[in-house]
Amino acid sequence: GDLQSFNGLTHAVYRTRFRPFQSVQQDGGSVLFQSIIGLAEVWLDRELVARKENFAGEPVSFVLPPKPGERTLSVLIKSNPGIPAGLRGPVMVMGR
Repeated sequence: GDLQSFNGLTHAVYRTRFRPFQSVQQDGGSVLFQSIIGLAEVWLDRELVARKENFAGEPVSFVLPPKPGERTLSVLIKSNPGIPAGLRGPVMVMGR
C-alpha cells in the first residue's frame, strides 16, 4: 500500500488480530515485514518483540512463539515531520 503522509503529525499505530495456522500455534514460527519505513516498535500480545531505530525502509522480523488462539500485533511508527512512513510490502507469518 501507500505510505502515510502523517499530515504534520509524527506517529501512527497499525494493529491487527490474527489466528496463525494450527502448526504455527503449536510449534511457533516467525513474522516478517518486507519493509518498515520510519522508527518502529513491534508489539505482540502487549510485549515488545522488535525495535527499528532508523528511518530507512528495511525488513523487520521476529520469532512468533507457540501459543494457541488469536494474537494481537501492533506496530508503532514514528516519522520525521513531512516525510512519508509506514509499512511497505507484505507481512508474512511463517512456520518453523
